[in-house]
Amino acid sequence: PEAQEKWSLEDCINYAIENNLSHRAFIIEEQNQLLNARQAKLNLLPSVYASSSGGYYFGRSVDASTNTYTNTQYYSTSGYLYASLTLFNGFQKQNNISYYKYQLHAAQWDKINNSDDLAFEIVNAYYNVLYYKELVQISYDDLTLTEIELDKVKTQIEIGLKAKSDIAQMQAQLEQEKLNILLAENQYEEAKQNLLHSMNYAGLAENKFELQNLNPQPLLNQHICADSIFEIFSQYSPLIQSAESALKAAQKYVAYEKGSYLPSISATSYIGSAFYQTDTDQNGKTTAFNDQINNNQSKYIGASITIPIFYKNTCRTAVKQAKLDRDLAQNNLEINKQNLYFDIEKNVRDLKSRYQKYIQSQTNKEANEYSFIIAQKKYKEGLLNIIDLLQVKKQVSKAKSQLLLAKIEWEIKNKTIQFYMGSRFWE
Repeated sequence: PEAQEKWSLEDCINYAIENNLSHRAFIIEEQNQLLNARQAKLNLLPSVYASSSGGYYFGRSVDASTNTYTNTQYYSTSGYLYASLTLFNGFQKQNNISYYKYQLHAAQWDKINNSDDLAFEIVNAYYNVLYYKELVQISYDDLTLTEIELDKVKTQIEIGLKAKSDIAQMQAQLEQEKLNILLAENQYEEAKQNLLHSMNYAGLAENKFELQNLNPQPLLNQHICADSIFEIFSQYSPLIQSAESALKAAQKYVAYEKGSYLPSISATSYIGSAFYQTDTDQNGKTTAFNDQINNNQSKYIGASITIPIFYKNTCRTAVKQAKLDRDLAQNNLEINKQNLYFDIEKNVRDLKSRYQKYIQSQTNKEANEYSFIIAQKKYKEGLLNIIDLLQVKKQVSKAKSQLLLAKIEWEIKNKTIQFYMGSRFWE
């Protein structure tokens, strides 16, 4: 959204998911697990390698062409091609493939879960910016209103209706509201920096923030139930899916370690040849290289079996440790389910209470604004002193900020419940 004049909440979330450094670590981990999963499959293939060597012999040595000792200086070279294939090893390779497959799934779900966490980190940071931006505007409105009241007081003092001490009170209030503006602007700048830090973006201009309309509405379903939301969301919750994948991986690792109790069978094959400078014909001429390579070939094919008898109890210990890791994964899954349920339950409860708080804050704001109108009339008629008038005015400002906060808190909880009900609102 570089070409846009303003950034919406969705823009900020998507930018953060693409650029946040902490989230990038989860992307790298996913790629790492993908490589592990691919390599586990490739481990089913045979191992094939070739080797070659050559050099000069000096002094007394065994002539490989005649198998006798000689003092002749000569050159020889050899090479071979070797291949081996595991035919059976207690299904360890197959279980290893499954293990890394589930590890990959867990990493993928972890990445999605982190993007969800990051989205709500941005939600809170974004609405913090909006809150303090609006608070700055409220502070400026208060200052303007105080300046208007100060002008009125000056006029009334000139005609002898008010005491000069009222001007001092109004000017003190004026300076306090200038300080309030400074504090609100500092908080606004700090909130912006927190948002930019989470996004990993340093060039976002002030006028690029888009203030969305916050109009809380009654819940469509007043009987919204945490149990039903949990039942639905737990089926595709990245946190739960990751824990379940980790449990499946741990189960496969137990099977992998148990494979070490069983024999392993492997097949091997070999072909090699050599060239010797001492290999000569009847005339003493060294036999041609190609002829020697053909004549000196050796070939082998065979199989071997390894039966585990005693490895200092390492196999049994490894199996026990794998089982403990499996139990930890199972326990972690149950903890995540429990935490998710209580989190959903709390957010459902908070959503309803936040809406009630908004309604009460709206009523409180209207009541305080009406009280201020009455207080202005009483002050004008001499029925109220300047200190009481300013106190009523403070209550109006407080009520406005409380209403703004109530709107923001409701909106955040509303988006949270929408998410739990299947709406990834930033996509």
